[in-house]
Parts: sequence; structure tokens; C-alpha cells
Amino acid sequence: MTEPLRLPLAHGYDVDDAKELLRKEIREHRRSRNEAELRELSAGFTQHVLDAVGDARRVAFYVSTPEEPPTQDALTQLSARGVHILLPVLGPGLARNWGVFKGLDDLSERAPGRPPEPSGESYSAEVLNEVDLVITPGMA
Repeated sequence: MTEPLRLPLAHGYDVDDAKELLRKEIREHRRSRNEAELRELSAGFTQHVLDAVGDARRVAFYVSTPEEPPTQDALTQLSARGVHILLPVLGPGLARNWGVFKGLDDLSERAPGRPPEPSGESYSAEVLNEVDLVITPGMA
């Protein structure tokens, strides 16, 4: 069993250095989880997502990277419910467009270190005005 996360004190650091220190600790903690913990985390996370989505029909979501709580099961179950899911399509720098989730097999990594993205047409951020719910990743 992985020890609970204990964050270091960041007093005296400037904001960027403090954020980097905390991100480093969180990422190291996430990497220390074993397969059983990851499965349990995935099941709990998926249930939270399904509960949060409720009756929403259009959702903006994300595809997790290996260091994040796994979203693949939640994506699959939401899609099976008939939920229309939009996923980020990353452009240069911090540019974000959105594509339609068509299944896990449709996702591909377009650039090293970036999460998998859907194929097909992408839409500007204005498409988010049409969703019922936006689920975004958080660091901790």
C-alpha cells in the first residue's frame, strides 16, 4: 500500500517554484502506486465521474496520461450511456480545440508527452458553450 501523500512546505518559494516543487512530489507519489491501487483508483474515479455526469448528455472531458487518474473506463461507460463526449485536441503552445470521442481505438498520441486525441474534425473552444458539463484534470 502506498503511503499517503505528504506535501512539502513551500513557504519562501516564489509561486512558479512552489508549483513545480508540489507537482514533482505529486507525480512521484502517483508513480509509486502498484497495479492493484491503480485498479481501485480507476474504479473509484469512474464511479465519481458517472455520478457527477448524471443525466448530462454532452460532456467535455479529457484522456488521462499514465501519471493521472485513469479516465479510459469512464470514457467507455459514458459513451455506452449515449453521452456525447468532447476531448481536447492540442494545437501549438496552449491552443485548445475539441474533437468528438469515437472510442478508445480512435485515440492516438500526436506528439510525445501529450495525451491521446480523437481523430476527425476539431472545433474551437466555442463548442464548450453547448456542453452540459466540463470535467477537467486537477493536480491533487
